[in-house]
Parts: sequence; C-alpha cells; structure tokens
Amino acid sequence: MKKQKSILLSLIAVAVLGVGIFTTMNVETKETVLIGTTLPDYTVEFLAENTPFAIKGKVIDLVQVPVQYDDAGGWNIFTDVVITVQDDLNVKYTDDTITVRVQGGETNKAKYVYESSPEFVIGEKVFILVSDKEPESIYGNNYYVGGLMYGKYNLDDPDKAKNKDPDRNMSVKSLEEKIKTAKSKSNT
Repeated sequence: MKKQKSILLSLIAVAVLGVGIFTTMNVETKETVLIGTTLPDYTVEFLAENTPFAIKGKVIDLVQVPVQYDDAGGWNIFTDVVITVQDDLNVKYTDDTITVRVQGGETNKAKYVYESSPEFVIGEKVFILVSDKEPESIYGNNYYVGGLMYGKYNLDDPDKAKNKDPDRNMSVKSLEEKIKTAKSKSNT
C-alpha cells in the first residue's frame, strides 16, 4: 500500500512538473517599452489659454489602438479614453461623451509606457484640458490631452485635484479658478 502511494505521488509530481515546464516554454513574452521624456513646464494657465475644452467627467472605457505610423513598419500603441462629460468649463463642448487619445497602451504582444502621458482608469473621475483634433499629428483625427500629464487631474477625492506630478496637486476650486481666470484673459 505504501509503495502504491509513493508511486502515485511520484506520478503526480512528474505530471505537475511537466505541465509547468510545458507552460513556461509556450508562454510568449510581452515586450515592454518604456519611453522617458522631459516636458516643458506647461502651467494650468497656459494650457487653459491654449486648449478649447476644459472637461470634467468620468472614464467609462479604455480602448487599445495599435497604430503603424511610418512606411518602414514602425508602430506605437495608443489608448482611446472614453469619458462621459459632466461639464465643460469653457461651455463649448456639447456632446455627452468625449474620446481622447493618449500615447501608451497594451496589446497581447507589447506594452508601451510613456512617462509623460496621463494615465486613466475606468471609473476614475477626471478633469482634462483637451486639445483640438490635428489630423496631421501623431494623434490623427482625435482629441488629445493638452500638455500630456500636466493637462489631466484625478478628481476621485471631491475636494482635491491630483496630477501625476504631485507638486501640481491643488484643490478643485483653485484649479477651476485658475482656468476661468486664464480663459477670461485670453478672451480679452
């Protein structure tokens, strides 16, 4: 009886080991590309003066978009961020949702991470300064976040506007006042 248990346990161990080796050998590795950049010091005021929309809303979807951008086969991954619009401080955007394209994203073969790109999570409450569509730019015929990470704030805490750069965190009231003041100056 002991010999049968030993043989059975040995067979199970060999089977588990075999499955583990087979799985490891057949796993495709995902390439991760990290792109670090230095951004100009875009202030909230500068971005407010130079973007048509100042959107408050909630992220409802993230769509990965692999894009071939040159004839040599170079490619990049973008993410289309779909946001329900709760308010536009500039009172110009009238649709219920807006889709902005950001650099970076993930497919089953690769993950592109841009340190300067804003990051989004489904369900997140956000405030974004949105640049208009520029069909000849890397974003194609899509809206995008002006100033990259400097143009996006997390509003999950109702009183705080949090930026990817913690030195730019402020109250929601202060953020809104800065934008309204900058917009009123640019309209005169």
